[in-house]
Amino acid sequence: MKGNGTLCQKLYTDWGKNIDTDNVLSEYPRPLLKRDSYINLNGIWQYAFTSVNKKPNKFDGDILVPFSPEAPLSGVNRQLKPNEYLWYEKTVMYDSKKLSETRLVLHFGAVDQICTVYINSIKVCSHTGGYLPFDTDITNILKNYPTKNFFTLTVCVKDFSDTSYHARGKQSLNPKGMLYTAQSGIWQTVWLEYVPKNYIRKIITQPDLDKKILRIKLSQIPARAEIKITVNLNTDQQKQMKSKSVSTIRKCTQTLMSITIQQMMPAKKKHTQKNTVYHLHIMG
Repeated sequence: MKGNGTLCQKLYTDWGKNIDTDNVLSEYPRPLLKRDSYINLNGIWQYAFTSVNKKPNKFDGDILVPFSPEAPLSGVNRQLKPNEYLWYEKTVMYDSKKLSETRLVLHFGAVDQICTVYINSIKVCSHTGGYLPFDTDITNILKNYPTKNFFTLTVCVKDFSDTSYHARGKQSLNPKGMLYTAQSGIWQTVWLEYVPKNYIRKIITQPDLDKKILRIKLSQIPARAEIKITVNLNTDQQKQMKSKSVSTIRKCTQTLMSITIQQMMPAKKKHTQKNTVYHLHIMG
């Protein structure tokens, strides 16, 4: 980078040069809460820059999500300025028949810095903070269109960068020295997933090695759902997994429980074996 902050040369890795726009960062972004119903929405979207907070009649072109418009991989190479709005849009296919028994949740890994999300031009949520994930349940809105198997997803982004008080790290509209080019818009994976009507939204685990206890904090929807935890035991001597139900919690909103090593072990093996791996399956 030159002293005035202009880019001298674009640097690509082998992966960047050979990127598959139909298969962009396809791995599940939350391994602790992985579900089989995962639908990745990364890929080609449409984009447009506007000077007013109004959806454009025509978009400027294609952008590769989840790369910010300032990044070469996005295909845009344009800075979002504080007095502008960045619009994204994509047509998303889904199975409307599943909505009778499940909920459909839309997830964003991160959008910098302030954004509003629309489904079929109806506002569903807003979010502020370029580093944090957020999600919204879009089931009820989609039930208004029972005969359709697709919807239009629109995102409007505003980024003040270093002209405001929002967290921004070392991003700058005038990059030089230790400061780097400000990034904006969608920069983490966007995905959908079908979830049961009673589902776990968040899991926090805290191992206490001295006391041989694993503390688990759960947040589930709805509040009065039943939660069941099953432990699968796997050792070097025992390749076949064995399951054991160790705890069932009922009617809690924020559930904090402790599971001991003794509870995890099968009844005939109350001692801890070397190279033992415990696989916890939490259902709710």
